[in-house]
Amino acid sequence: MLGVDKDGNEVVLCEMKFYVGLTSNQPNAYIERLIKENGKVLVFICPEQKRVSLWNKVKELCRKDNRILSEEIDAVNIKWINNRIM
Repeated sequence: MLGVDKDGNEVVLCEMKFYVGLTSNQPNAYIERLIKENGKVLVFICPEQKRVSLWNKVKELCRKDNRILSEEIDAVNIKWINNRIM
């Protein structure tokens, strides 16, 4: 799922992860896509019990592609409101 701005640029990418793991395109191809479009947010939607393992995998794959994630981002500190990441 994606959100676009008034000019049609992809600014938010949402990926649902309920039953399968990350593909070879995730998250780095998504990040590249957002960079090209001046995007702002990549969101993974998953069950609570998968949250930490998915976050660890995202960090691992980003490191392999020499991407640095903000130290402020941490799966443990993600805000959950009505089962949504905020």
